Amino acid sequence: CGVGTLTGSTASTFTFDGSGGTTASQTLTYQRVGNWVTLNIPAVTGTTGTNSTVLASNTALPAAIRPTAIQSGAVLSVINNNAVVAGAGIITISTGGVISIARDGTGTATFTNTATAGTNLATSITYFIG
Repeated sequence: CGVGTLTGSTASTFTFDGSGGTTASQTLTYQRVGNWVTLNIPAVTGTTGTNSTVLASNTALPAAIRPTAIQSGAVLSVINNNAVVAGAGIITISTGGVISIARDGTGTATFTNTATAGTNLATSITYFIG
C-alpha cells in the first residue's frame, strides 16, 4: 500500500494572550507522510500583553494536518523581555489546529508584561495524526 505525501505552507498570525498583546505574522511549512506531520515554525516574536502565558496562532492549521489528540514538544530557544531564557519552553498543537507556545515546560510561567517575547529560532515538531 502506498504512503500519501502532502506538502504545503500556511500563513498564520500569532498573538499573546492577556490584554494588549501585539500580533506577529509567519508562514508555516509542513509535510505530511501517511499519518505523520512535520511542522516548521520560523522564529516569531511580538509584544506581550498583561499576564501573557502563551503566544497562540490566530489561524488554525488545515484540517488535513490536525492531530486527533493534543500534541506537544520542546521549544529550545524562547525569548522573554528581549532576552533568551534559560530552559526550554513548550509548543502545543490542539485538535482544533491551534498552536500555543509557552515560556516554560509547564506552560504556566508568564512573560514579562509589554516586552518583546516569542521564539529565537525556528521550531520543528513531528507528530502523529492518525
